[in-house]
Amino acid sequence: MLNSVGKTIGHDSAGQAVRAAQGFTDYLNSLLTADLNLWAQRHDIAAGLKDGSITIEYDLATAPGDGTSTITNLVIDQSRLDLEAIGG
Repeated sequence: MLNSVGKTIGHDSAGQAVRAAQGFTDYLNSLLTADLNLWAQRHDIAAGLKDGSITIEYDLATAPGDGTSTITNLVIDQSRLDLEAIGG
């Protein structure tokens, strides 16, 4: 279940933790901004994400233990990616 795995990305006005579920754009935004030093060194990647020459694919791989595996593309709303935070 995708919404059972995620991370705290902030707190609301009542001080409650706000979680982003893995597989959603908000979760990916939190990953993108986790290491801003990376983006400071790799302006080409940040610029490519901004101008659309580089896109992000977010896939979920599952292996139920029976020798099979499945890869599912998780749809990312590219317009909601926080690209300003990573520079470029």
